Amino acid sequence: MSCAVKGATELTIWHMSKEMDADFATLASEFSAAYPEIAVSVHLFPNEQLKASAIRASNQQGAPDIIIISSDNIGYADLMRLSELPTDMVDKTIPAATLQALQFRNKHYSVPLFAGNHLLMFYNKAFVEKPATDWQQLIAQRAELKAAGVQTLALNYQEPYWFSIFTSLFGANLVQNNNVTLNTIAMQQALQFYQQLGESGVTHMNCGYRCVSDGFYQGDFAYAINGTWALTVARERLGQIWVLCCSQRGRASIANR
Repeated sequence: MSCAVKGATELTIWHMSKEMDADFATLASEFSAAYPEIAVSVHLFPNEQLKASAIRASNQQGAPDIIIISSDNIGYADLMRLSELPTDMVDKTIPAATLQALQFRNKHYSVPLFAGNHLLMFYNKAFVEKPATDWQQLIAQRAELKAAGVQTLALNYQEPYWFSIFTSLFGANLVQNNNVTLNTIAMQQALQFYQQLGESGVTHMNCGYRCVSDGFYQGDFAYAINGTWALTVARERLGQIWVLCCSQRGRASIANR
């Protein structure tokens, strides 16, 4: 939760979690009932729009007081004009490594609410009878899917957050001691594998968020990697959805959502 307090009796909150929108609205109503001098309004934004909207609004009167957003956006603290967190709001019981990951230029701008926003592998049962449980199986399915006129995998290819799951497959670390770590064997293997997915046509290098959302929902792709925040929308668009919960070794378990 990042604060940009404007000292008014109206408190505006922006967030991107459709899964939790009703809960946030309920909490806002309960808070306003307990403190009638403060009116709380909650606004839901599509995941891909929240960051850009917060940056655009930073110099406007309509800027939010609180943004509930993934922690990787703390790097935009200057553009979003986020307020530094008061020292007494920093929870010292949180593991040091987590606290460090939440910092930007050795300063805190946020309060962690929960650990989430995990990426999941979705698949469409209309195209996939037996879902792949590792990357080799998924790659092997490409020819059959292509023959059926369906693309294999929707992947937000240019977005580092999506690439990060592939680094874990090879035991690579994106950052160590606040330094980017690219020159390791594990990172080279991860980058090579990621490049091969694009060059082989398993996914597309120009695939963006519309690809993993609308493209998948419209039946253009058999599989898609998207976040837990997309579960509600996927359920609305596709009805019953199926998710492959991938482990670090690339194996998977199947969950009916």
